[in-house]
Amino acid sequence: MSIVIVSHSRKLAEGLKEILDQIAKNIKIVAVGGAGDAGETLGSNPNKIRDAIMDLSNEDAIFIICDFGSTVLSVKYVINILPDNIKKKIYLIDAPLVEGAYAIAVEASSGSSIDEILKAAEDARNFHKLS
Repeated sequence: MSIVIVSHSRKLAEGLKEILDQIAKNIKIVAVGGAGDAGETLGSNPNKIRDAIMDLSNEDAIFIICDFGSTVLSVKYVINILPDNIKKKIYLIDAPLVEGAYAIAVEASSGSSIDEILKAAEDARNFHKLS
């Protein structure tokens, strides 16, 4: 199992990856952020997204979580041009970036099933920080 974090900001994606790496040491996590060759500007880069997914193509499942807007559009574009054998492994998550990625990492690192991971990510949409 693996997670691809896609953000308009390279720093945001890498910072979230740093957090997740601490709690999910047995899960491959890739951060893709920013536009330009080195992610030096804000935006999204479909080529980098594609490369990240292809690097994980041997994984059983690839969970992709995005911040908003054009990153989601870029990911959808990339998924459409991938081979079918890779497409079937991809789960594009509709959840808040940080909370959703955290939920995926915790569940995946605990050995949960794909359905359990998807449910945890979905539940992250309703996570309340203050009671």
